[in-house]
Amino acid sequence: MNGIEAFATFNTRKFREKNLSAFCVDTTGELIQINVEEFPDVPVYLSSDEEQSLFFYYLFNEDEVDPRHLNELNEQLLQLSINIPLCAIGKIRHRYVVFAALSLDAQPAAAPDAFLQQAVAVAESTVELLYTFESFLVTSSDTTG
Repeated sequence: MNGIEAFATFNTRKFREKNLSAFCVDTTGELIQINVEEFPDVPVYLSSDEEQSLFFYYLFNEDEVDPRHLNELNEQLLQLSINIPLCAIGKIRHRYVVFAALSLDAQPAAAPDAFLQQAVAVAESTVELLYTFESFLVTSSDTTG
């Protein structure tokens, strides 16, 4: 059983005092959105195969970063990434992401608690990162003068 199959088996589930809900977001059934009730605006996405599961969240687009702070943002992301529990930071094309990969050994059938913990960890880390780097982003008032 891979991660997609595991999350497809429940709509809502409680894990360590947090309610998680999951649903497919594409027609192929290869991408699941996981919501942690405590963080309704931070959906975590899951893509999975028989070898690994990848949890990820799109933090922000590169064009949302204030160009005056781009170098500082990248430097801080690199320095901070080692301290984020169970997660890493990267880029997919022009989008900054926080992500975590689990190997086959940590798949739901082998270690369901570790698997659910990863979904919660990505959501928690995402909230912290969004708050930490909010001042580096362009706001609507920055673009309207």
